[in-house]
Amino acid sequence: MKDKPYLCDTERCTGCMACYAACNFNAIKIVTNELGILLPEIDQTKCRNCNRCAAVCPALNPVGRHTPDAAYALYTKDLNDQGTCASGGAATAMCRFMLESGGVVFGCGYAENGKPVLKMVSDENGLEELKGSKYVYAFPDKIYAMVKDILSKGNPCLFIATPCQIAGLNSFLTGVNTENLITVDLICHGTPPWSYLHEYICSKNRNNDKIGRVTFRGKNDFFLSVLSSDDQIIYRRKSIYDSYFTSFLSNLILRENCYTCPYASKERVSDITIGDFWGLSSEVFPEYSGRKSLLLTNTVKGKLFFKKISESIIVNQRSCQEAFEGNKQLNAPAIRPWDRDKFCYAYKRSGQFLKALSVTSIPRRILYYYIRNTILWFPRKIRSWLTSHNGENT
Repeated sequence: MKDKPYLCDTERCTGCMACYAACNFNAIKIVTNELGILLPEIDQTKCRNCNRCAAVCPALNPVGRHTPDAAYALYTKDLNDQGTCASGGAATAMCRFMLESGGVVFGCGYAENGKPVLKMVSDENGLEELKGSKYVYAFPDKIYAMVKDILSKGNPCLFIATPCQIAGLNSFLTGVNTENLITVDLICHGTPPWSYLHEYICSKNRNNDKIGRVTFRGKNDFFLSVLSSDDQIIYRRKSIYDSYFTSFLSNLILRENCYTCPYASKERVSDITIGDFWGLSSEVFPEYSGRKSLLLTNTVKGKLFFKKISESIIVNQRSCQEAFEGNKQLNAPAIRPWDRDKFCYAYKRSGQFLKALSVTSIPRRILYYYIRNTILWFPRKIRSWLTSHNGENT
């Protein structure tokens, strides 16, 4: 008789849901814990003791890692993508090439009420939805099985997701021919539960409009923007004045396992790694002041694929060390804030994100930004008035 199947400890579970996707008996159910975090759980009434769930769990069976062999700073030549992408458009350039080559793309899009989910895109019309950083956990559902099906037909595909989801996919595809698969992991800051953001945007949606999407980066960079299904602005606020955005950037509301993330390191689980190239000197691209992407090639397959998009980007090769120094998440997981326990305790008691946030340092931090910038605004306004007044008198 086989051993009774088991899942990894909840403290180690990244929510990759490889176990959920792998179970052929629907014996893995998704539950929500007391912090609003989605976790897989075995339904013993349906379990057939096949142990497939344990076999595909990357927390129980660590997947292979790759050391980046080259780092690149780049930005897209496409003028529209320059304004709408989160960084320099590396992901979009790769997606467009894959689609034009007859393949499909998997990435983070939207479901109902602006909920981020992993989904498949097969044409240019769906590409806009994948742009931009989502800054929240995206449920993968059964997407890994869709990737397996595409590969079984001999078709190429590009899979862009967080490192833990790439690890989940790699583990799920053990024994499958992945020659036509290119994996791209995002330099991840962490993944808060969707329930937090959902409660927050609902509190801002006073007219109960149907939410189409939620953006944090791109055209309105570092603004939390909530848009209706017909692209009308429901809510928009700069990151330093927004409670959700500030709490995310402060590491306060991440999934608990994000603070011990095994994938926040120089060793990567994908063919290619992308993110913002923080700390890049303005002298690298003097002709361009917009956002730039960082791209690391981690495998031979990744390097060959990257070369195929060279005509659509402006690129400058940099050292891997420079890339590592500019991105904290390439060196270590997010640091757990001192008031994280206060937030967790309040959330467990109330079950409400806004109430839990109110007992942390976030309200005071936002108030500080308001006061500081208001004080700084007056001297700038006076100087501007004096300059224009003196100009009128000359």
